[in-house]
Formats: sequence, structure tokens, C-alpha cells
Amino acid sequence: MRVYKTESLEAFVDSIQEVEILLSAEERPEKSLPEPGSRRGSRDLKNALSRAGHVMLVAHFEGFVKSSLTEFVDAICDAKPPSRRVPDALLELFTKERIQELSRIEDGKQRASRTRRLFAVYSDLWDEDRSINPKLVSGTILARQFTNAGPESLGAALMLIGAEDPIDEIQADVRARGEFANVNVGVKLQEIVDKRNKIAHGDLSEKPMYSEVRDYLLFLLKVAEAIDKLIARRIDFSCSLR
Repeated sequence: MRVYKTESLEAFVDSIQEVEILLSAEERPEKSLPEPGSRRGSRDLKNALSRAGHVMLVAHFEGFVKSSLTEFVDAICDAKPPSRRVPDALLELFTKERIQELSRIEDGKQRASRTRRLFAVYSDLWDEDRSINPKLVSGTILARQFTNAGPESLGAALMLIGAEDPIDEIQADVRARGEFANVNVGVKLQEIVDKRNKIAHGDLSEKPMYSEVRDYLLFLLKVAEAIDKLIARRIDFSCSLR
């Protein structure tokens, strides 16, 4: 029985059933697909199913990561730990976002007034003994920093919540469970994203095989489980002490 440390992982596992349905249809075309009328038609349909399955799989994985990051911020909002338990990079992100919003105000007097209020309010966020004010942090802002499933974006987003070497940490966890013992997680993530981008941009030459997409599904599930544990550890660290 799979144990979920976060709700995000449970939702991801449920969501990839859609991909399973597409792959099952391709695996058993004689039972699952309409009569194509020709051998080429059947091949084209199988290719379309694999391409759709690959794009859908990556979309669900990216949704899982965004949901996990939001879940981290939600946990902070619920626990209201002292700011010293929250990574400086994350506090900086929330503060910088508000400063950037103010910089777009054209009226100088209004901008100055709101900037004064900003520093009066956000100074609390940097008082290491003061509890986090949920109104000053945002899971949406954090989730926006994750733009794709590639290792660079994934690593940068997880570093914001305090992970020092997230891709190496994920790789160690994935390799420890044997099925992908020799995998380079960063390289494989980039490969998956590159294929998705080609398909999404209409490159008809990109035709992942059923076995490829199945392998990617199992791999991303292992990566998601590793992220699930990483997020849970960061929640424990940030929220366990007051």
C-alpha cells in the first residue's frame, strides 16, 4: 500500500490514471480503438495516443509540483512558525514580489505612500522571532516560480523552500529503490521535457513508443514520491518548532 506524505502526491497518482487509459488503448488496439481502415491509420492512431499520453503525463507531473509547493506554504500559514524557520530565499521572494508590484505604479506620491506602508508591514516578516503572518505569504507566488519539469526549474523552486541540493537528493532516493538504480535524474527529466515541448509545438517526427511513455510514467512516479518526502521534511523543519 502506497503511503502519501502530502495530499499532492495522492492527487498525482489519481490523475495519471488518465495516462494509463491512453496507454492501455494503444497496447490493445484491437479491443480499444475503432477500426482504422488501414494499417497506416492504425499506426497513426497509436502514435497519436502515445504523443497525447506523454504530454498529459508531464502536465500532471508539473501540476503535482506546483500543488506541492502550495501545500508547503499552506502548512506554514496553518502553523505560523517564527520567521527564522522559513528560508530567507522564500521571505525574499514574497517581499520582492510586492516591491515589483509597487514599481509599476506610475503616480509618484501613491508609490511612495504604498512603499512606506509596505516596509512597515513586511518588516515583521524579517523579525526572526515573530510568527509568520499568513497574509504576507502566498502559495501562488511560490508555485509560479516553477515553470517546467526540467531539472533547472525544479531544483530552483525546491531550493526556495530550503532544499540545498534537491536534484541530487531526489536522485539518491530514486536510485535507492532499484528500478532506476543508474538513472541520471536531471538528464532524464530534461529528456522528458524536451520531448513534450516538441510534441506540443507540433513536431510530428517525435513519436514516443508505448514502452517509452510507460517508462517515463514509472520514473516520474518515483520522482514524485521523492519530492513528496522532501516536501514533508521541509514542512516538518519549518513548522515543528516555534
